[in-house]
Amino acid sequence: MSPIIGVIMNLKEKQRLLQIERFEILSRYQYSIVKELNQKIIEGKAPEHTGWEDLIELKNIEAEIKEIENDIKIL
Repeated sequence: MSPIIGVIMNLKEKQRLLQIERFEILSRYQYSIVKELNQKIIEGKAPEHTGWEDLIELKNIEAEIKEIENDIKIL
């Protein structure tokens, strides 16, 4: 296996784990997308304190997933 294929496989595995983490956080609130959680927090229909913390974490996860996708495209 070439080193590039190994790197791509590692990136895809990291991406998969981040997607699982994203799903687990959203599942706590029974939403499927980050915008829903954001809207429910604003409307006061989701716990504000933990909701904001999770929302920040979700945005960081999504940014990292996009970065991984870009890295894979470059390789």
